Amino acid sequence: MDDVRPEAQRPEVASGFEEEPLTAPEGVVERLTPPRVIVRFFVIPLLLVLAVLGLYVFFGWLLGTQKSPEDLLKDLRSAYPSTREHALYDLTYTIQTRPEIRNDTRFLQALMEQYRRRQEFRPEIRVYLALALGHLARPESLPVLREGLADSDPRMVFYTIWAIGRVGQPETGAWLVPFAEHPDDGIREMAVYALGNLRYAPARDVLARRLDDANPSVRMNAVLALAQLQAPEALSGLRQLSRRDYLMGLPQMDATKAEGILLNVLQVADAYAADPELRQNVERLAQSDESLKVRNAALDWLRRHGAWRRDK
Repeated sequence: MDDVRPEAQRPEVASGFEEEPLTAPEGVVERLTPPRVIVRFFVIPLLLVLAVLGLYVFFGWLLGTQKSPEDLLKDLRSAYPSTREHALYDLTYTIQTRPEIRNDTRFLQALMEQYRRRQEFRPEIRVYLALALGHLARPESLPVLREGLADSDPRMVFYTIWAIGRVGQPETGAWLVPFAEHPDDGIREMAVYALGNLRYAPARDVLARRLDDANPSVRMNAVLALAQLQAPEALSGLRQLSRRDYLMGLPQMDATKAEGILLNVLQVADAYAADPELRQNVERLAQSDESLKVRNAALDWLRRHGAWRRDK
């Protein structure tokens, strides 16, 4: 039988720090030495942060795109649907950030070609075809976009109407007038919005009917569209929309949306500057609105129309 050697006695620690046991007995408060404090509370958290940053950079590189517009153009014509969809999404963003692409006919031709083949894209992706063509804003795309007005997908119709309004050829307003009375609230709202952008005067009657629409968003867009036509029918609505308290009482309204509406009102209300009630509302915005953007825009409006005195 082998001799059993007694456990060697551990030497005493010669450092100035008291050694910490591996496990603290129950009820005994753990005592941390300075080296362990540094490791636990500084080194380990730092390593965790570096690890997270490393993963972020890795996945950003893995999922990100460094492709040139030419690469995206090539991918847009790929035989693989997923490649085309990724290229379409990235190209829509690239068009907005690189305006020079809008003058490159290659992108226009590729997008029109894919728009005609839009059924090959998933429904949630094909709308980017209309968005991309809208951001290109090239009149050559209008015949193709007009085809999309007959699409069976309401989302495609919605974004196609936006794209047509974005291209900005007034005569295309005739295509959109029927959609201003569409049963779908979203399509009706977008058609009214686009007709305002196009300043399509023959739409005045249908826009005036939308002032009594059941949907408040449609009504607001009808007021703004009529104001761009300088129609008298818009004045009553502008008086309401130039009051933040009125806007905040509308359903699904928040401060950000209200700010956007007030800024739009101040952009289209020049023809109504002689109206005392509207001018009073704008003065109130200039003096006390919670948004600095709105206050500045209201001041500019009043100065343009000689309705702001230094003693106010």
